[in-house]
Amino acid sequence: LDLGAASPFDPYARLNSFAWRQLIWEDGLRWMEPVRYIFGYGVSGFAHYSPGFFSMSGGARFGAHNVYVQLFFDLGIVGLVAYLALLWGLFRAICRVAEQDRLGAFVAAALIVQYAIISGSDNMLSYLAYNWYVWFVTGAAVAVVARRAHAPQAQAAPPRKEVVVQC
Repeated sequence: LDLGAASPFDPYARLNSFAWRQLIWEDGLRWMEPVRYIFGYGVSGFAHYSPGFFSMSGGARFGAHNVYVQLFFDLGIVGLVAYLALLWGLFRAICRVAEQDRLGAFVAAALIVQYAIISGSDNMLSYLAYNWYVWFVTGAAVAVVARRAHAPQAQAAPPRKEVVVQC
């Protein structure tokens, strides 16, 4: 909601939320040494080094507010590709069950897609309670997919006898 203007409640804020995020991403990626592109600076490296590269840090340590930028900075291209492969693998596993359970597959796939989208603009890896719910539901959905994939083909059910009760 605040994309058009700086915060009226914070006299020191010069940027809106999105412009602030773009600046921290640009500053962090420009500061990276090319030799670190493969394996990054280590877990939580972005927040650790942010006072050194982020022009508006004021000495505070800020996260990237973007999972993809953070993973590239912290773990390099190797970590970023591994994370994307994880999301893609989950999405494909969920899509395999779509023939048997369209609604369940849609809900689980939508959960993965929304998580991937929101990861582009927030510190999703830092929200513990939210991640518990997302990964629990996603794990349960993948377990259902795996169970259905390994279950023997269902046999035809015997015909039911109708019972008529008269009073």
